[in-house]
Amino acid sequence: MEIPFQAWQAAQQEELANWQHTIGTTRDILAEMADSAALDGFMASVSELRKVFEQGSIEALEVGVGPLGLGWVGLFGNAASVRAWAIDPLPLLPVELVPDKDLASFISQKRRNYRFFQAAAEEAQFPPERMQLIVCDNVLDHAQKPLVILKNCWRWLSVHGFLVVGVNTLSLAGLIKWRLLQRVRPTNRNFVMHPHCGTHRAWRSALVRAGFCITREQGPAIVRRILGHAMRSYFACQKKL
Repeated sequence: MEIPFQAWQAAQQEELANWQHTIGTTRDILAEMADSAALDGFMASVSELRKVFEQGSIEALEVGVGPLGLGWVGLFGNAASVRAWAIDPLPLLPVELVPDKDLASFISQKRRNYRFFQAAAEEAQFPPERMQLIVCDNVLDHAQKPLVILKNCWRWLSVHGFLVVGVNTLSLAGLIKWRLLQRVRPTNRNFVMHPHCGTHRAWRSALVRAGFCITREQGPAIVRRILGHAMRSYFACQKKL
């Protein structure tokens, strides 16, 4: 699970253009917020994860917060007991680009919930076992080295800490269709921006290979794993020794 650096750079250029469009469109910004709310809803359903927040002061990291600068850590990581960090290979875009002034003020305020570092997750440096919670939503299929990111997350997490992953997944039929079209139209923007694709089972296997114990998952029904549209799968993964 790795692409050449030049291919990843091309993907990041397309990503930046996409985010520049998003931040200038109120409807697209609200859609991004809805995605983060869906992740938070999944997290709320994980009883083991709720216990992490009951520990008292914790440190949390969002991998791939995005140039909009919201993500889960911006919208929901503002608990007094959470010290939050966020990284992304792309810079945060100026809130002045947001067309609605009230929404721009809201985003600016939410960005204060965390400390941001511009860095690719494959190269970022955090002390081992520093975090009790890491969130990685809609990142892995855009990355240069997804498995390296997962292994870094395992290293940064404290024992019994949690990694929460949201990733786009395809059915078996969808995967075949994707790969065929990718060969025919390799420069298509959608294929450039998503260099990796996989089924729910494939991403689950990648998490296990990285050393995680999956405590809860949410994905397509069995029939839709064979024949169905793409959808976001969620995994709550714990670091155990």
